[in-house]
Amino acid sequence: IVLPYLVRVIGADYFGLISVALSVVMLFNLFVEFGFNLSATKSVSINRSNIQKISSIFFNVFYSKLILLFTSLIALIISTIFVEYLSKNIVLFYITFGLVLGNLLLPIWFYLGVEKMRSVTVITVLFKIISTILVFIFIKDKDDYILFPLFNSIALIASGTVAFIYAYYRFNLIFCKPSISEIKNQIKTSAHFFLSRFSTQGSRHIVIALIGFSFGNLIAGFYAMADKIYMAAMSIGGVASQTLYPFMSAKKDLIIFRKIFISIISFVVIILFPCIYFEEQLLFLLFNLKEPILSKLFIILMLSLPFGVISQLVGYPLLAAFNFDKHANNSLIFSSIIYLLTVFLILIFTNDIFYVAASVIIYNISRVGFAFYYIKVNKII
Repeated sequence: IVLPYLVRVIGADYFGLISVALSVVMLFNLFVEFGFNLSATKSVSINRSNIQKISSIFFNVFYSKLILLFTSLIALIISTIFVEYLSKNIVLFYITFGLVLGNLLLPIWFYLGVEKMRSVTVITVLFKIISTILVFIFIKDKDDYILFPLFNSIALIASGTVAFIYAYYRFNLIFCKPSISEIKNQIKTSAHFFLSRFSTQGSRHIVIALIGFSFGNLIAGFYAMADKIYMAAMSIGGVASQTLYPFMSAKKDLIIFRKIFISIISFVVIILFPCIYFEEQLLFLLFNLKEPILSKLFIILMLSLPFGVISQLVGYPLLAAFNFDKHANNSLIFSSIIYLLTVFLILIFTNDIFYVAASVIIYNISRVGFAFYYIKVNKII
């Protein structure tokens, strides 16, 4: 709802600037999350009947993320001093950093672990609706672009605070301040999950930031528009993956998994063809733009969609659920290394934005290849 309006009002160049700032801040956010959304979700799912245990996990994760938050803030301050692109837009980057604080407070991983997503969904959607209304009321021209990350940060901090307090009282959690050794152990346990999560999401944010630095805000804006639609389609697999992961960890039901897998992939393939065939009309409807660069970027990214969704579904809901976490992580890490190396080589030798976009196809195909290799080796299916 917000994306088409925002692009029309502030323009592709300012949208590109906001997207680059968001990508840089999301790298810090991934560091603060440190893979807890995967490791802690599984721990809570396994121990959900033990209040003392899940209380310990809850506060271990919170204090671990708090330490990582302060570390990230120091890193951002240093970066804004030495990186010109950041120093020129310092206010934008600090306001956007509020999202990291909001995600610290929002224990999505806990609600996933106890499989009680309804409450946190109501809370987050309510505050997102409020921030959406504020966007339409207050953002009227290019000069108001700074309000968009401001509203998003405030909404996430507010929803995170409410969700945190609600989880504490709703599930009768027991406050327990962890020791330094417990925090170290929590971080150590999640380290490999962090590498995989940073490899997948971090590589995407690194690429968007590099596009902004290398091609300017306008091209970054076009890429971010195409990427937003692509990621919205990818969220089909992401939501299914997050929902299936605790279920598969507990039940390991391959029959249910196979049915869901076939249904989701079929749905993705069905919606892909009209999206590509009517791409010009779709992009004009959304952004009021007829821009060849945007159209080409959109088609390239969408062609990688089926491979991306397949890789999401066979990673953590399948490999990790059968206790092959390391193999699930490795498939993400290795493919991300290939992705970033490809992008760096493209920027060095061709500096072509379309080749940069095409590297996403290579990335998703390699993810699928590594995942199925590990599935075959471990004889899961």
